[in-house]
Amino acid sequence: STVTVTQAGAPSLTVSTSNIALPFTSSSGGFDINVENTAWTLSDDATWLDVSPVSGSTNQTITVTANSDNPLTTERIGTITVTGSGINRTVTVTQAGAPSIEVTQASLHLAYANGSNNSFTITSANVSWSISGVPGWLNVDPLSGSSSLTVTVTANEDNPTTSIRNATLTISGDGITRAVSVSQAGSPSLEVS
Repeated sequence: STVTVTQAGAPSLTVSTSNIALPFTSSSGGFDINVENTAWTLSDDATWLDVSPVSGSTNQTITVTANSDNPLTTERIGTITVTGSGINRTVTVTQAGAPSIEVTQASLHLAYANGSNNSFTITSANVSWSISGVPGWLNVDPLSGSSSLTVTVTANEDNPTTSIRNATLTISGDGITRAVSVSQAGSPSLEVS
């Protein structure tokens, strides 16, 4: 008589990528699991991550979802572990930090004379910003940036009236808006008796 002996193929488990980058908002990405001769299970170490499906025995596309916006300006990292027949594969998921723009003060005052100046600081993270609403009597430097910078506001002419004049500078980027009001003192009145 004939005895047929069949030996199973060796188990194999691979993932299509070891890194997934997600934006700071709630969003999804994915990767593929490819297997031979093994079932697999998934686990992750981050409460802000959802993965689906979490187990199987065939090739599968896995959906990875950041279930919340990142509340921090620093990136956050989670690790997904895929295990099958003693083989472990990891996928690192990085969610970008949230954009942020803050200003050190909401109002500036300038003297009436040409060349009088003042400054404020923009503290920003993960965002490019620009300043709009600059009137002709002001010079603002810089007008844009992508990091934290000190902005100098200079009167480029004497105030021609005795009244205070005002402008509102708008700092904006990535849907975030901040305002700084600038006032220039009126010229002193010259009364001859």
